[in-house]
Amino acid sequence: MTPVVQTETVIEAVPVDPATPATNGPRVIAARMVRVRRRHAVAFVDEAAQKPTIPDSRPSRAAVLLATAHRMQEMIDRGEVDGPAEFARRLGVSRARVTQVLALACLDPGRQEDILLSSMRTP
Repeated sequence: MTPVVQTETVIEAVPVDPATPATNGPRVIAARMVRVRRRHAVAFVDEAAQKPTIPDSRPSRAAVLLATAHRMQEMIDRGEVDGPAEFARRLGVSRARVTQVLALACLDPGRQEDILLSSMRTP
């Protein structure tokens, strides 16, 4: 979640038309701004212009691992990869981790469905 810090900011406005001078000097407008931090950049956004937050709709980590397990198993069945050891070398992980992920493809279909359905529920 992106941290948001609310601050009070004073903005100095200058006349749009240079031919029309300000009668009492520059106008001062008080506005409520929101400091939004995205990665390394910081921006100031008007509260009214800020979009409403949408809940994260990404699939759960378990659902992604389950899909990865099925994809890995398909590649082994088609002969594209010799076995879990080759996956481990290609991905740079241990053979034990590849075996753990492949074990997800052997779960009961009802359990796999539960994993996929739980990932679609909103928090």
